[in-house]
Parts: sequence; C-alpha cells; structure tokens
Amino acid sequence: MRVLIGKEINIDKPVNLIDLKPIDRVLYSAVYAFHQTKYYTRRIAQTAEKEEERKRLIRENLIDDLLAMIHQQITLNNSLIGKQDTCNAILISIKPKYVPFIDEVITAKDFTAYILEHIKPDKSIDYHSHNLPHLIYIERRGDS
Repeated sequence: MRVLIGKEINIDKPVNLIDLKPIDRVLYSAVYAFHQTKYYTRRIAQTAEKEEERKRLIRENLIDDLLAMIHQQITLNNSLIGKQDTCNAILISIKPKYVPFIDEVITAKDFTAYILEHIKPDKSIDYHSHNLPHLIYIERRGDS
C-alpha cells in the first residue's frame, strides 16, 4: 500500500500562481502583501538588529573574560608568584554558550600579543554529550 504524504516543493524558484488552488492564491497574495508592508520590514530589521546586538554583547563578554584571565595569570603571575616562577601559558575552559564565537574572538586584534589555540572536545566524547567545554590554550608570543 502506498500513501502520498505531501508534494515536493522547490523553495528556490518563485511561486507559480497558476498551479495553486483559488483559496491558496488568495492566501499567498495576502501573505505576500503583508510581507511588503513597512511595518513587517521594520519589525524584521528590528529583530535582526536585536539579535546582532545580543551576539555582539556575548563576543565582548568573552573577550573581556579572556583578557581578565590573561592579565591575572600571565601578566600579574598570580598563581606562581609564591613559587618564584613565571607563567608563560594558560589553558582556559570555555562555557558551551560561547562556543559559536570562539573562532571570531581568537582572531580579534586584542590578542595580537598572544598565541591562541582552540582545542575542541574529542568527537567520540562530544557525540554523547554536547555540553562539553571547549579549551583555549593561550601562550605569550616569543616565549616558546
């Protein structure tokens, strides 16, 4: 027994109104007309602008957190000051909410004095748990 689930729709080409039923033509025309209004385009632009602002804030927070860690550990040498040693590199764990922004942040001009390497979790482990933290290895340039 065969069951027809639905039609295959190509969303890359425009809608051919001749192929539609009369009620579908009216609905399509109404939706298309609404999408051409200033209200709709303004709302879409505002939504996109808010999303970009949210992403920018997350990127800035990540940069500020990384710079704070670098300053505390590498510049001020807080963790090794009692041992009379200097810290040249650190390994930082990054929360999963920052993962989409790591590659953009690594290339930021704020980190030109450091070598940053993004260490991703192993794929076999990441397959079972998607909330694993990613690591960033930060080393001072010239201290290899």
